[in-house]
Amino acid sequence: MNGRFRESLERGLPPCATLSVCLGLILVSVAARAADASPVGVVDLEQAFQRSPAVMALAVRVGAEFEPRRRALNQRIAGLARLRDRAQAAPADERVELEERVRAEALAVAGVQAKLRRDMEAAQKEYGEEFMARVAEVAADVAREKGLSILVRKGGVLWTRPADPASVDITEDVIRTILLKVEQAPSGASLPTH
Repeated sequence: MNGRFRESLERGLPPCATLSVCLGLILVSVAARAADASPVGVVDLEQAFQRSPAVMALAVRVGAEFEPRRRALNQRIAGLARLRDRAQAAPADERVELEERVRAEALAVAGVQAKLRRDMEAAQKEYGEEFMARVAEVAADVAREKGLSILVRKGGVLWTRPADPASVDITEDVIRTILLKVEQAPSGASLPTH
């Protein structure tokens, strides 16, 4: 038997009274610490990402990187169209061979289109993740400047008290900081991280 409970029994107090006092002290201690704690910051990283001018630069970067492949694909599609026209206009003895070439080229073009689409999506995802990491770094910097102890992603919060005065949404501050850093960066440079 616990020594405190034994003492409370010897004094004639029921053990639950001592337990209630202990729990009360713990709750008062937790409440006092919560009152002294810095507020929790909330940021919508996706909104900060979408409103950044760097998103447009990201699209331009991906477009420029894949433009030669897109141009080559368009030339192949035009060549396929010419081959189809030749097959349709060809005499019967040549048409079978040309139609086989059309089928083979159509399959090859479809494969090239699918690979280009997959590669572009992968590049967009990779560059987007890199940029989101930079946005998260800027958000952490803003949170430190505001003296926040915790920063949570807005989409990851399951519940919060409505208009909780202890949480601070810093999304607009993050967006302003990103815009400021982009304005200060030399032309063509990526978003500075610090």
